[in-house]
Amino acid sequence: MANRDDSRKKSFIFHSDYIGEFEDLTDGEFRAVVTAMSNYTESGELPDFDDRMLKTVFLAKKTTIDRDREKWEKAREAMSEAGKKGMESRWGKKEPDDS
Repeated sequence: MANRDDSRKKSFIFHSDYIGEFEDLTDGEFRAVVTAMSNYTESGELPDFDDRMLKTVFLAKKTTIDRDREKWEKAREAMSEAGKKGMESRWGKKEPDDS
């Protein structure tokens, strides 16, 4: 597993509409796709599926994972900025040291 950047998102949303799409998968196929989704979320590495069906299922989920990650990044940046503004209003801006 690649070194994980602590600022990377460490989870993904398992949308309820996935359930219907995964119903026809065997337990092993389901496990392989969900593991690939988890690994992709954590490391950004794409899985190397030999099975075209599993690759297709994963790629459909990758799009959603990427969209959710972008939404999370925007929310994280907004919360960070709000936190900085709140800190400044409470404690005031720090003057840089001229030492």
